[in-house]
Formats: sequence, structure tokens, C-alpha cells
Amino acid sequence: MIYLDNNATTRIDSRVREAMLPFLGAEFANPSSPYSFARRATLAISRARGQVAALVGASPEEIHFASGGTEANNAALNHLLTTGETNTLALSAVEHASVRSFATHREKTGALLNWVNVNEHGALENADGPSAPLAMMWANNETGVIFPVVDFAGGRRIHSDAVQAAGKTPLNLATSGVETAAISAHKIHGPKGVGALFVRKGTKFEPYLIGGDQENGIRAGTENVAGIVGFGIAAELAVENLEKMQSEIRGLRDEMETRLLENISGSIITGRESPRIPNTSMLLIPGCETEALLALLDMEGICVSSGSACASGAHEPSHVLRAMGLPVANHATIRVSLSRFSTHDEIEALAVALPRAVRKLRNG
Repeated sequence: MIYLDNNATTRIDSRVREAMLPFLGAEFANPSSPYSFARRATLAISRARGQVAALVGASPEEIHFASGGTEANNAALNHLLTTGETNTLALSAVEHASVRSFATHREKTGALLNWVNVNEHGALENADGPSAPLAMMWANNETGVIFPVVDFAGGRRIHSDAVQAAGKTPLNLATSGVETAAISAHKIHGPKGVGALFVRKGTKFEPYLIGGDQENGIRAGTENVAGIVGFGIAAELAVENLEKMQSEIRGLRDEMETRLLENISGSIITGRESPRIPNTSMLLIPGCETEALLALLDMEGICVSSGSACASGAHEPSHVLRAMGLPVANHATIRVSLSRFSTHDEIEALAVALPRAVRKLRNG
């Protein structure tokens, strides 16, 4: 199998799995319990908090563990809409479903939404105007386009979905000016079901989940100790491999794009003229049907996607590509996303298989 859908999820690193095992077995204590047996779980969470903080340029006390990026995004938007002087929220037209769907849900109960458009390169056209709280992803999960979050953060309350950016581009949340940000373990070779919410020091955060005092009162519920430990190791390894991601993996991605553009007539790499995270490529291919093209690649053992895994099965053109004004009708959309484990041989296999599949479909 050739797995090239790493923006959907990543394979768990063996070192992450090994670190988690004790907390799936003998070290089973609830970290909120008062005895020394539980203290080991508490210390493990504390260590992981520091490891995740180092990945995103934050202080450990600004990192609060959650069940994943979706919960972190929902909690942050709930906070913005319940603690400000306005019930208006500005957000980019290409946000992840966990942001868009939460916002539109709150619109039904009175929230006012201001959508910020993007241009044909996937870059923001304009986010000026009223200084309503702004939800702006750090990097788009389909095109990989990086947004200028820091440029908009001065004097404005901002939440950033940084799930796809963490581990792929340098982050320094402490100096970014954002109030909150979301990250996720399973996008960086950690386990599923665990993420984190960055909350800037001094912020009076309105919690989304109400219960106990876990996570300094930011997020109630007994911590997923094994998952958090795995997240910490995954974050530490992501820091160690960031230079590789920025150079070697970017080189593989660029080589792949050159090959595909040369061998698939009329194909377009979306967002190619904008800054992008180094692992992501979204292709528009005319004269093909997406599901048929994915099926042909699947038959050759190649795993890619048509875009966000959270939108799979929708059978509708990507909201990201529609927002960019790209020709989605009669075009296949293929997202290829690499990881630090991706190899030149895998890229070579795709560079041969995808043009062959396109020719087959175009020839009927």
C-alpha cells in the first residue's frame, strides 16, 4: 500500500505507540486522584504538555488537552461568541467543517456571520472591516495554503485552526497575537482522539464542557492519559523532523507536481502561487470523474483523497474550490498529502499511475 492521504490522518509512529503502552496497562490511574500511584499519570501529562507547547511555541500552561481538533475548534468559537461585546463572527470561506458547521449552527440561534472570501490562489482577499472576532485557519487542509494569521492579529480577537500547520511549518503562538488555536495529535503521527486548545495567558476563557476542574478549568473530563502521552512524543518528534518536512518532503512534493503537470494535460495545482505547507498538493484534472479516478488508484494500492476526509461521501464539489472560483464541473479533484515517512519510490509510483488512470478515463 502507498499511503498519500496524510492530511486525513497519519500512521502512528512506533515510538509514540511504545510510550503509550504503560498507560494502557499498569499505569491506569486517574490523574485527578490524590495518591502517589496517580501522581505518575499527572507527571506524564505535565511532560506531554511541555512537549506540545514546544511544538507550537507556547507556554505549557497555555496548552489544554481535548478530544481532538473538532472539540478545540468548537470550544474556541463558543468562547468567542459568548465572551465578547458582539455576537458577530468573521470567518474565512474555506474553514474546516468543524469551524463552518459550528458557526452556521450558532447562526440559527442569533449569531451573525461575516464570510471572508479567498481569491483563485486560495489566499484571503480582505479581512478588514468591523473588528469582530475572526476565525482564520493557519493552513488550509485541502490546498495547503498558509494564511497570514499574524498580520490580522493586532488588536483583534482571533481563533486559528492550526491542525494542518503544526509540525509542517514553524509556529510561535506566544508571539502570534491569536487568542486561541487548535491542534491535533493524529495529524503528526500521534493517536486519534486527542488534541489541544491553546488559550493565551490571561484570557478569561468560557469553558465549553462543564464538569470537573481538569485542564485548569478549561476542559472538564478525565484526561485521556495514554493519548496525551502519545501526543507529547509525537509533538517532540515533529519538532525534530520539521527541517526534513520543510526541505526533503517539500522537494518530493514539488517533484511530484512537476511530473504530474507535464503528463496530465490541462491539470491545475490549486494554490500553487501562494505560500503552502510543504506536504500538500491539490490537483484539478479536467475530463475525469473523481470517484472513478480514486477507484483506479485504489486498485493499484495508492491511497489519496478528493479533499477533506470530514466531507467524504458528500458527493458535492469542495467548498474550498468553489470559494476559489475554480472550475469544479467536469473536473476530478485529487489531494495528495505526504508525511515524513513518504519516499521517492512512492512519488514515482503515483507519477506513473495517475496519468495512466487519467488516460484510461478520458479514453472511455
